Amino acid sequence: MDPAFEDQNKDGYHGWKILGKTTIKDMASRKKLVAALGKGIDDSDGRGSKCFDPRHGIRVEQGNKTFDFVVCFQCSYVHIYLGDKQIDIWYTTKSPQPEFDKILKEAKVPLPPARDGR
Repeated sequence: MDPAFEDQNKDGYHGWKILGKTTIKDMASRKKLVAALGKGIDDSDGRGSKCFDPRHGIRVEQGNKTFDFVVCFQCSYVHIYLGDKQIDIWYTTKSPQPEFDKILKEAKVPLPPARDGR
């Protein structure tokens, strides 16, 4: 996602412009990604900054339910949606970001620049 551009139309991802996406079919990669996010959440001190400039998102479909996780590693917030309704906010550390970025880079999904321009 591109945090510089909010996208309020139906093509966005909970209000954010989508730069690209991929489906993770490999079960080992799925487990690694979920484990990385779980560890980041477990290791969090439950605090975040105020920016919420999300660059990552995960959609999980379970039965007839769709859960979306909109992640800002910069401020440590994870907004959780069930369908279109935000149901919770969790906190994470920055530790899962390399795993998220690796999967996106392998799928040739462009990453937006970090806030400091890198």
